[in-house]
Amino acid sequence: MSWYAWVIVGVILLILEIFTAGFFIALIGIAALLVAVVSLFIHSLWLQLLIFTIFSVAIVWLFLPRIRRSLESHSVPTNQDAMINKVVRVTEEINNTTGKGYVKYYGDYFPATSLHGTIIPAGKEVIIRKIEGIRVFVEEVEKQ
Repeated sequence: MSWYAWVIVGVILLILEIFTAGFFIALIGIAALLVAVVSLFIHSLWLQLLIFTIFSVAIVWLFLPRIRRSLESHSVPTNQDAMINKVVRVTEEINNTTGKGYVKYYGDYFPATSLHGTIIPAGKEVIIRKIEGIRVFVEEVEKQ
């Protein structure tokens, strides 16, 4: 197979990686691009395929665990996950019996429920402990 065919395969695999999230296909695409360089010197198709297989296995074995570890260690909580354990102020008394109560978080108002069933007056600071849908479950901040 000629070098430009390997380049086409490599580029197609790199483009396909856009639609996946594991970086696996991109590593195979890099192996194909490396074989494109090798194919300038080795013209035997079966040898090129063997080298492609070796490169693919080696690149995936060497780099995939490192890439995944790097991505996991830099994750930043967003949206609802970022709200957990934040201190917010009660804007309307939280009463589980009547189903009323609101807290304000960065300018947005969320319906709130007390985790312990206590009535929490307006103006009190609470900690968001859990979220279900748009409802937040809170508990009072303990004074120290």
